[in-house]
Amino acid sequence: MAPRAVADHVLRELINCHDHDTYGTAYRKTLDSVNAVVRRPFRRAIAQECDEWLPGLADRAMGAPVRSDIPTLILTGHFDDRTPTENARRIASTLSRVYLVEMPDEGHDGRGPGCHGVILTQFFEHPTQKPDTSCVATIPPIPFTTTWEPARVP
Repeated sequence: MAPRAVADHVLRELINCHDHDTYGTAYRKTLDSVNAVVRRPFRRAIAQECDEWLPGLADRAMGAPVRSDIPTLILTGHFDDRTPTENARRIASTLSRVYLVEMPDEGHDGRGPGCHGVILTQFFEHPTQKPDTSCVATIPPIPFTTTWEPARVP
């Protein structure tokens, strides 16, 4: 793994460890219920390293809600396993100038620049104006495969 990829992986794991610690039993209960219904490649585990990393890095104040009037854009996906829409709504609830956009058929990473790019550009050009999100309704759903057969791409 390249040094940048290693650093990105470590940072992601530290953030995940903090989230696991912050949301504790509720997070673990949700993780267990998801793991019970998905097959092995899709199961997620809580890293054992978290118990070693957190004591020296976690600050309890990090869990406090951010309160701000800085214009903020939050894009979230309905299938986002890292920042679920419920968490995005909770974050938005303490921000006075926030625009929350839910992509109904997406996970954590958006699919290309199309609608996402339009919304981001509008926000960057006019951060105090609500972006036009009508393009969200035009994003086609993700074609999910429900068997272990190779997926057929349209």
